[in-house]
Amino acid sequence: MADDQPFPPGTRRAPRPAAPLPCPACGDLAGRAYPHCPGCAEAVDRYWLLDWQALLAERRVEAGGVAERELAARVLGEPVGRVAWTCVDWALCLLRCAQCGAELGTGARECVSCTMASDNRWAWHHQCPPSAITANEHNLRVAREALRAPHRHRATIVAGWRLVMPFLLAGAVVTNGQAQRIRAHVLAERYDELAGCRSYTELAGLPELPWRQPS
Repeated sequence: MADDQPFPPGTRRAPRPAAPLPCPACGDLAGRAYPHCPGCAEAVDRYWLLDWQALLAERRVEAGGVAERELAARVLGEPVGRVAWTCVDWALCLLRCAQCGAELGTGARECVSCTMASDNRWAWHHQCPPSAITANEHNLRVAREALRAPHRHRATIVAGWRLVMPFLLAGAVVTNGQAQRIRAHVLAERYDELAGCRSYTELAGLPELPWRQPS
């Protein structure tokens, strides 16, 4: 992850599971109870953490303590594309908002500092070349952000990302149409039924609800 490589990719330092795996801690599909379940948190965050650890080694900074937090602050102030998007996300996780005290970027929408930090993270996507991030990686990033700050999003959106997170870890790509259909079923109070799907093909193949179909 050299400084002279613009827009280095993220989440590619470890292989993904071929299919969703059960979480040893909560028993659901790994990732679904993110970030509250330790097992689900490990299943998701390991891909971000591996990139951050590589950056620590590159910058010769030890994990933990003031030096790591100082690096996190510097990362957020560097030109867009200097580090992987995963490192931008991890830097936000390490810092607290000076205005509201929450993890930076996850405070209430009324917090200007958190809103600015949350909005700024997406500059990476707006400026990167197409090869720098795949559709699946983009889905993963959006899902992780929503699950870390659910109060900043509509409940149906959060529930939709929670349902698909295990499949994203296994490489699935969620289209806008599929996401809208899943959220419609959540709105129809069918979350438990959706959570029983054990493949993304099954989940994404849900029929359009009658009240969602064009007349």
